[in-house]
Amino acid sequence: MNSKLRSMLFFSTAVVFMMAASFAHAITPVFFQGLGLHDYMFGVALATMLSVNFCVSPFWGKINDYISSRVSLLICCFGYGFGQMFFGMAKTEIGVASARAFAGLFTAGTFISMMTYIVNTTKDEHKRGYYLATYATIQSIGGAFGYLVGGLLGEISIVFTFRAQYLTLMACGVLFYFICEKDAKIDSTGLKISTILKKSNPFSAFISAKHFMNMTLAMLFVVVLFQNMGNTAFDQSFNYFLRDKFNFTSGYNGIIKGVMGIITLVVNSTLTMWIIRKTNINKSATYVFMGATVTMALAIIFSDNPAPYITFNVFYFAFTAVTYPLLQNMIAESATGENSNLVVGFYNAIKSLGSVVGALLAGVLYNTSAIYPFIFGFIVFIGACIFSWAYSKRVEPKVQQ
Repeated sequence: MNSKLRSMLFFSTAVVFMMAASFAHAITPVFFQGLGLHDYMFGVALATMLSVNFCVSPFWGKINDYISSRVSLLICCFGYGFGQMFFGMAKTEIGVASARAFAGLFTAGTFISMMTYIVNTTKDEHKRGYYLATYATIQSIGGAFGYLVGGLLGEISIVFTFRAQYLTLMACGVLFYFICEKDAKIDSTGLKISTILKKSNPFSAFISAKHFMNMTLAMLFVVVLFQNMGNTAFDQSFNYFLRDKFNFTSGYNGIIKGVMGIITLVVNSTLTMWIIRKTNINKSATYVFMGATVTMALAIIFSDNPAPYITFNVFYFAFTAVTYPLLQNMIAESATGENSNLVVGFYNAIKSLGSVVGALLAGVLYNTSAIYPFIFGFIVFIGACIFSWAYSKRVEPKVQQ
């Protein structure tokens, strides 16, 4: 199989995988309410999976040096599939949390293995950058359209949606195995899992911060933390809110997310690229966060009326879609010198921490009042605006009078 055909088949399978990974998102509110679970479970379930995902990510990153990415993808796609099957079979809160934790063991491996495969098998740096950008786009857009498909499948049956999800995930694992080439870097002879585990401390990125952290960088990482906390809380609550307060079916939820996915693609390929190429990113980021914060406030104000509520949320998600590539560029500019890998590792760890905290607080706050997670996200984004502005002032040279 020539490399061009192999790459085309790999990315095609990745599209199907990303879509399948999101099938259950649109039906989760309906599923939880059908089981009579507490409202907080939508946040607790996600936080459980993300916490396990965070803890095992270094393990999958290390073990991919010894076994081919295609083997990891086969194992993890099947593990992820079984996790979603257990999720669909769960009847209690403990059952749901256990199923999400089990899935979290393998979701990290799937996403990490796809990235390591691209890096390991693409020697040309320009082509590697193009492939990684393609992968990032697939991850975002595939997830949105998977949400749409899952929502429409949910109109048929919740059970059917879960079945379609785990069978598709497992099928993707088989396809990855036969499509991908071997890419292991180190001979696995004498490999000891205990040795890999010792080298896979998920908190090592936080410990390494002492080698590069200063006040200016700390401000930037606070922005990253607040962004992920606020957006996770807002996004997860939005999905549940549509079902809980407006009684929207999974199909409507899926269509709304699908439209947001298209908007994200358009915004990132136009406005975001213009900001990066034509403006001062450090200053522009503050204005983008301000736009997101204002639309959050408007969404909260009109939360009793579905039409304006959804409209302002669409604008909010468009602004938020811009913040991610801007912050990635700001981190990349800061990650120079011998500590560049440590800075990037810390950035990913902070993102994970923010998502876990945001998901957990979304569920806990929603259980008290449906509007509280949105207020929390709004307050956190005000903090992001303030620290983004403070960071831009510290990194920009003073104008000489």
